[in-house]
Amino acid sequence: MSLIKDLEHLDAYCQRVTSLQRGFLISGDESIIAPIAVLRVDATAVIARVTEVVSDDAEQKDRLAHWKEDLTLRKNYVNKLLAARREPGYDATKSSVDVAEGNRTLDAMQADLDGIKASATAKLAVLQAADEALQRKVAWS
Repeated sequence: MSLIKDLEHLDAYCQRVTSLQRGFLISGDESIIAPIAVLRVDATAVIARVTEVVSDDAEQKDRLAHWKEDLTLRKNYVNKLLAARREPGYDATKSSVDVAEGNRTLDAMQADLDGIKASATAKLAVLQAADEALQRKVAWS
């Protein structure tokens, strides 16, 4: 199911961007975070596909909306960190990092994606079971 693949892609996107941002925070090397702009464009397209797929499921729409809100919070948090790293340097960034805030946001985003994925996986299992039952019925005919 493409929805599951898209959700896995969004999870990988979050992990990759977080890794790049941490690399920049440690090194101060701007080239490390250069790929983020391309990753964001790609993620925007995936988010649009996921939004379309879950549009008829109120629970999934709510989870995705919550995930998008968390994504915005995460972007704002990281932008604040990156700006601190660029200006006063690494020591100021270390002192301004609220690790708990960053972890809470990532954990909430992961929970939302996991919930959407679990629902999609359950729907897929129902469809597969129905297909298998139909195939058995056709085979008996």
